[in-house]
Order: sequence, then structure tokens, then C-alpha cells
Amino acid sequence: MPLEIAVRGFAIKKGIKLEETETGFSSGTDGRLQIKHIREQDGHVYLCGRLFAMRPLYESSVSISELGSGRELAVAVCFGCLRDYLHQLHASKRKFLINLRERLETHLGDNKNPEDFVRECFTEFNSSNLYQLLNRFYP
Repeated sequence: MPLEIAVRGFAIKKGIKLEETETGFSSGTDGRLQIKHIREQDGHVYLCGRLFAMRPLYESSVSISELGSGRELAVAVCFGCLRDYLHQLHASKRKFLINLRERLETHLGDNKNPEDFVRECFTEFNSSNLYQLLNRFYP
């Protein structure tokens, strides 16, 4: 399953309306969960993120870049929200999500400002991993 289908399928499951744009699609700015797809000359960029309730800043994001010959999935979580996102990953038996949880847990002892971000990147992933992650992070 291509990544675009995984992102669109997630949006449909969540009842998020996607608007087609000249360069891809976007969920607009109605809710706290935002989804964007941008077609670049040499690939695609996808972004899914949840905004804080009272501020127009992301508390977490999942971004995927497929540019040129490489691709990367990057997960960023606001340090002050890290335990909440770890909790959402805790019950998963999926290998990819267990790996992400273990990587994020290594940051629990960090001395960071609550508004700083913890970031983990993956080059080995597939659309199923992405779909599972989106459903865990944004139930």
C-alpha cells in the first residue's frame, strides 16, 4: 500500500475531510489534528500532527519525506507530552511501534524544557507501519 493511501485511509477513518490542492492535499485548520501532503518535484512530503488545544503549536507530529532516492519517517513529540504518547504506544505488540516506544523511552531522563521536542527518525518503514503509528498516536 503506498504511503498516500495509508494517509488518506487514516483521514477517512477519522472523518477528516481532505481538500485537494495544486500541490497535494490538506485537512485545513478546523481541528487539532492536521494532515498535509505536498508533492515536490522529486517526491512527496506528508505531515500529520496534533496541535495544542489553546495554542497553534504542534504537540506531536509524524512526517514522511520521500525525496529523490531516500525516504524518512520522523516522529516528534513535545517533551512535556512524552509520557502521554508513550502510554498510547504501550499496549502495542507491533514490532515497529515497540521499537519507537523503546527509542522514545530513552528520553525520559533528559533534562529538557517541556516545550522542547524529542525526535526519532526511521529509514526502514512501510505504509502499514505508518498507518499503525497514526492510529496509536491519534486515536
